[in-house]
Amino acid sequence: MNAKGSTQQDIKPVDIVLVVDMSGSMEQGTGRAESVRQGVKNFMSSISQAGVGEYVNVGLVGYSSPGRGYRNEKVDMASLSDAHQNLINNALSGAFNGGTYTQDGIKRGADMLSSDNSGNRKMMILLTDGVPTFSNKVTSAITIDGTIYATGFSTEMDDPRNTSKLQRSYTVGSGQNSLTISDTFPATLGQAKITKDHGAEIHTLGIQLSNDGYYGYYGYYVNYLTAAEVRNRISKTASPGMYQDANSADDIVTYLKSQSDNIINNFNNVANGSIADPLGQQFIYANPSSVDVTSVGSKSIDNDHLPKAVISGNQLNVSNITLGDNQEIQVHYQVHINTETNDFKPDYWYQMNGNTTFKPKGGEDTTVQFGIPSARAPSTTLNVKKEWHILGDGKVPDSITYTVSRDSVTDANNWMTATGTLTKADNWQQEKLTIYRSIINKLHCQSLTMQAKILTIK
Repeated sequence: MNAKGSTQQDIKPVDIVLVVDMSGSMEQGTGRAESVRQGVKNFMSSISQAGVGEYVNVGLVGYSSPGRGYRNEKVDMASLSDAHQNLINNALSGAFNGGTYTQDGIKRGADMLSSDNSGNRKMMILLTDGVPTFSNKVTSAITIDGTIYATGFSTEMDDPRNTSKLQRSYTVGSGQNSLTISDTFPATLGQAKITKDHGAEIHTLGIQLSNDGYYGYYGYYVNYLTAAEVRNRISKTASPGMYQDANSADDIVTYLKSQSDNIINNFNNVANGSIADPLGQQFIYANPSSVDVTSVGSKSIDNDHLPKAVISGNQLNVSNITLGDNQEIQVHYQVHINTETNDFKPDYWYQMNGNTTFKPKGGEDTTVQFGIPSARAPSTTLNVKKEWHILGDGKVPDSITYTVSRDSVTDANNWMTATGTLTKADNWQQEKLTIYRSIINKLHCQSLTMQAKILTIK
């Protein structure tokens, strides 16, 4: 059974910048940094293996604290060649450190996206595990639904260090239009709004977000924002409907996989597809634990990205099928025709499968049907020879009864013996046997022939 992929006819490339929080809190034994590394690696390789890497340009911006000695990485956008994937993976290696200058990450990511004016779709994926602890001073701002968004910035820094709350708040504007800037969120959210207003999508993942607080003058911890308030503010960096939470480090990998799946789905006609292949009633699997899935197209698929195939009960299920142009898979398994059932008929064409369906895209209900092959098993002739030795006045009987036995069966419930009667009137031939008082045809045998040779001894 084969499935072959193709790309959509009208392809619009996409430019993606990964904006990654590389602050020290992503490290510190949390596993977040390592999950980011693995998730980004899988993200790129999945897109490449799906055969659409040439249509997807990916860049990286890493941010932490401003200045030297901190993780502020940059890898310009390019299509996903092996060399470019290595550049991004290498940029994410090494320990993360420093604070969280999210505004700078968003701005540099936006600059990278705007550097290409080809008209490609623009997409930013922002990963962060906490509140921004740095931002630029705000010079002008607006309020939308009770949230302050900066519209202008200076080059001076607001640097509250381990919290978003500024040590000293300040006002921008005048009179009734004056607004109080109390933390780093107005600058951060304002930068995100500017980016979105210029046509980019921002997809934000909030990683294990917690409350935001600080230690006061007398060493007492003061809670500034609850975890829910932090989440609410960070979610506003994202485009509508494009914010998600990661409640564990493993969720980072899962999130990035879902992002790559969505991107692939926009290009390929087969993305996260599946096959449901029920077995025909007259067949049994030769080895239910043995199913091979191989890449047979002109563009190969590595083993890590091949679909998964499992036989459960009397059905083969194939999942995670993503195929690009010139990619093809072959699913190979063996079946036997069950010749041991009471109603089996030799030389009869039985359908090998039930209604076998292929769902090209996981998020859609559209299915297509495979053709259903048929198979048959040939009959066999059993020739039996019986000689009567007649002694004295003995007579040849008008009929005899015989039994056909099987040495072994694959199912203990299948029949082991069958009986028949040969008669002189039928010329000692029979084509029907009896199993448990039921008549069966041919018994996987073409005919049963009894030859009688009479020897008379006087």
